Amino acid sequence: MKKTTLVAPYDDPLARAAAGEARALGRTVAALLPGTGESRGGKKGRRGEPSEAGDAEAPAESPRPAEDPPILWNPPSFVSARSAVLEASVRFGSVDEAILVASPGTGTGLAAKPAEIERILQDRALSFLWLARELLTHFAARGSGGGPGRLVIVLADRGQPPRDPAAAAAFGAVSAFAAALAESAPDAPYDVWAVQDSCPQDDLAAQYLSRILQAPPERRPGRILRFTGKSTLFNRP
Repeated sequence: MKKTTLVAPYDDPLARAAAGEARALGRTVAALLPGTGESRGGKKGRRGEPSEAGDAEAPAESPRPAEDPPILWNPPSFVSARSAVLEASVRFGSVDEAILVASPGTGTGLAAKPAEIERILQDRALSFLWLARELLTHFAARGSGGGPGRLVIVLADRGQPPRDPAAAAAFGAVSAFAAALAESAPDAPYDVWAVQDSCPQDDLAAQYLSRILQAPPERRPGRILRFTGKSTLFNRP
């Protein structure tokens, strides 16, 4: 049965490259694009509200294009995270695995307005917690027939750690969260992989992530894997 790989955020170059590799493996890709809650053919919802899916527009037997329309997702909203995972599971039948890419991005100094600092922390830290929470809940509820779900959290600093305080705080929070999940998941009915990506070439990193998607279910690293783009022991999933 064809697997479905959820990829977020779809406006990140590495996420898009990883989606391309997943398609090359024969996966269907559910791409989550940061937005305001407006789904394809649906109405624009208020902040955090589930959007109206337009799945009734095309019959199930109609051939799908190489790239399905992305699912709009409001990152800081836990309701939007739940809605996005639900829409992906309804549109594609299930979600079998997910790749979440966290990038440091640019930030702001501590002299910025509190609301601006809060927005950065919510968009870049809480968003991954809410989305991972919904995905792991979905994986735990899956039947055993499709095998365990797999969550891959990529900490993509690309060899350039964040320098701005707010961006560093958000990226550090996601890094600690990913490490804790990877260490606590050995006995869970799903796999959690955390990858520290210090390779400046997104195409090489995406190829590495495709190997993780193909790793056997019994392989559970329990720690952060480090990828630099060089051929070393730590670069082999």
